[in-house]
Amino acid sequence: MSPPSPAAPTATASSGKITLTGAQETLLATLYGRALDATAKPKPVLGDRWAADTVRRIDYDFAGRTGIGAAEAASVALRARALDRWTADFLARHRAVTVVHLACGLDARCLRVGQAAAAAAGHDVRWIDVDLEDVVELRRKLFAGVIDEGGGGLGGGLDYALAAGSAAEPDAWLGQIPADRPTLVVFEGLTMYLREEEGRRLFESIVWRFRPVGGEIACDAFGSVAIRLQGLIKAVKDSGSVLHWAIDDPKLLETWCDGLRLVEDQLTIEMPGIEELPLVSRMQAWAVARIPYLREAGRLLRYEF
Repeated sequence: MSPPSPAAPTATASSGKITLTGAQETLLATLYGRALDATAKPKPVLGDRWAADTVRRIDYDFAGRTGIGAAEAASVALRARALDRWTADFLARHRAVTVVHLACGLDARCLRVGQAAAAAAGHDVRWIDVDLEDVVELRRKLFAGVIDEGGGGLGGGLDYALAAGSAAEPDAWLGQIPADRPTLVVFEGLTMYLREEEGRRLFESIVWRFRPVGGEIACDAFGSVAIRLQGLIKAVKDSGSVLHWAIDDPKLLETWCDGLRLVEDQLTIEMPGIEELPLVSRMQAWAVARIPYLREAGRLLRYEF
């Protein structure tokens, strides 16, 4: 029998107007996608009720600024669910484990996946959410009382911490994370905002830090075609963000770090659950899958070390 799910966050007042800009503002697009999916009929893909509640409490023109509609929301949810499943699989294979959710934004993965695993008998789950300082402060405000640092908040069981840190400067904060148990580092919607040299330093630093205890990296990535077509992505364009890093050959990253091995490379148009998307999205995926130049626009990657 599954443990009871923690309650969705509640608040008596809005958090106020959002002032995030640039790449940080785009986290609101994925939040909105998960929120729209949560109320999708007949059945949501991800069902993230925390996202839906968070959106209700933020003063921001989600519909106007993000360009996210029902079809895009389902795709966002499907990608999040795939990374959730990889995270849950890693947790299921280890009794004592650390999860580092880098560039966590306002994602409730710690609640969707982490708390359930921590509630299982005999499991010791340390979960650390990491993002830039202004995002961390916003997250503390919005998730106060839902999941508390140093404890489990509502529902309990999770050894949780929230830390400020930049993916572009991993050596400034990675050393503060204990390397005493198998560690998963998961990040979503991050790699494309890094420059390749920053991405390489991030992967090298993660592997160097946690290789003695072993672990995995799970993330998504854009191919060159998506980087070239970034002007068509409303959330990116309207926020003034710029995408840089394309990963066209995921195995190349193995040559950067001793012991790093690619174990899964999944094109986003072939993710399990595509058949659950709205008809328009399924038709788009079917068409894109048959165009060599476009089919590798996005992918999900899992490495072990």
